[in-house]
Amino acid sequence: MKSLSRSPASLILALGLALGGCGDDATPTDTDCPAGHKIGSVCAGVPKGALCGDDVCTSGVTCSTTATVSSDAALSSATGSAQPGTCIALAAGSYSDAVLPAGVSLLGKGADLVKLQHVSVAGGSGVVVRGLSVAGSGVQVQGEAKLESVRITGSSGVGLALDAGAAVSVVTSEITKSKLEGIFAESGTLSLKASILDSNGASGLWAQCATGCDCPMPPELSLSDVLVRDNKTLGVNLIGISATLADVEIADTHPGMNLQILPGGLAISACSSVNASKLRIIDNDPFDAAYGVLVDGATATLGGSTDAEGVEIDGNFIGAWVQNLAPMGTQPVKIQHAHLEGNRGVSLGLSGETVGFVINWFVAHGTTLETMPTDGGQQQVGDGIVWADGAQAKFDHVILGANARQPMLIDGEVAAGSSIDNVSLTDGDDAKGLLEQNFPSGGMAPTVGASAPAITQNAMKQFAVPTAPAAPASK
Repeated sequence: MKSLSRSPASLILALGLALGGCGDDATPTDTDCPAGHKIGSVCAGVPKGALCGDDVCTSGVTCSTTATVSSDAALSSATGSAQPGTCIALAAGSYSDAVLPAGVSLLGKGADLVKLQHVSVAGGSGVVVRGLSVAGSGVQVQGEAKLESVRITGSSGVGLALDAGAAVSVVTSEITKSKLEGIFAESGTLSLKASILDSNGASGLWAQCATGCDCPMPPELSLSDVLVRDNKTLGVNLIGISATLADVEIADTHPGMNLQILPGGLAISACSSVNASKLRIIDNDPFDAAYGVLVDGATATLGGSTDAEGVEIDGNFIGAWVQNLAPMGTQPVKIQHAHLEGNRGVSLGLSGETVGFVINWFVAHGTTLETMPTDGGQQQVGDGIVWADGAQAKFDHVILGANARQPMLIDGEVAAGSSIDNVSLTDGDDAKGLLEQNFPSGGMAPTVGASAPAITQNAMKQFAVPTAPAAPASK
């Protein structure tokens, strides 16, 4: 997007097409990629069949010695005597538990061929767990490790649990149907690439520093080419985390058993710092999730400098909400090259005395009416943008169209430094205009710059204002 000379409809279409073509630098897709595993040009998840043509697969892993096992008794003996640098190679078959000492790797022939009930990893430099499936009680990692082509399914608790200080890389893996979180990470470092988190019972990924803003060293998280879908409670929850997301799709999050936590797609809170590009947050939930994206007291850049690096937030109950940013502007949030289509109730909300919010190249279209909590009780809302609580924001190059109630509702005055530039209203929103209600005499209004419609100001309160969602607390 470089000019508003194109029609609003063509801009919406162009932005949608550009976001659909993510993954320019990704690995080419396997022609046998299972349905639903493709993200961008990458096939996420566990490869089919065997990882090699031999009885056991150890290629690519540095092993000082190799112990080949084909029974539970042999596995127990091998783990009991293994020294750092040992690789335990599993023949095709089913096993119970593997408790790996420090520095020991566990290598299977393939996730379809080697199955265990539980794996505990002490970790260490060069430790690899590869080519196997784990059911029963999942995988626990204490130190440094790489999980590659591992399928964790049906865990009775957390699928993959990272102890405090663990440093784990997960590649071409799947974590599904855990009773609790797919991944729970307490401090430490986590990298997740070309992987799937699916149908987990208490969030797909929960990463936290429990002390939040007081965390002495924020944990680091990296997600690339990752599908997070059909999980309960939260798709991805980041509390006090420094994170990078690229080519990530979070979809179809549903309410969980813990009714104290509002369900949502992506939650960023407690002084987290997040940079996300090529991000899709969709259909969280068609009926009763609370939001697609929530940024609460954190720093974030959602979307990149071009359409191809943008963000798509479609079909959610509340598309995105940003609130409680630091009053001195030390927690800037930027949303750029973003397309919000068909969200329910609100496409974008900002509140909580927020300072330092910038929105560039932004489309909010087709927000539908939804009954939701407001300052006037349960009422129907359908607004492209809700701007409340004296928040500060700068909007530039914005298209608003076909929003059911109001294209932009500003409640009360705004903070100094707020501005609106280059705004196009289309598909019926041009007849409604921009409204600043509940506006006090002599109050602060946004500066209206080039190519933006005038704001209608009214001292009366015409519309109820939606209640902001609450951020989840650490565990």
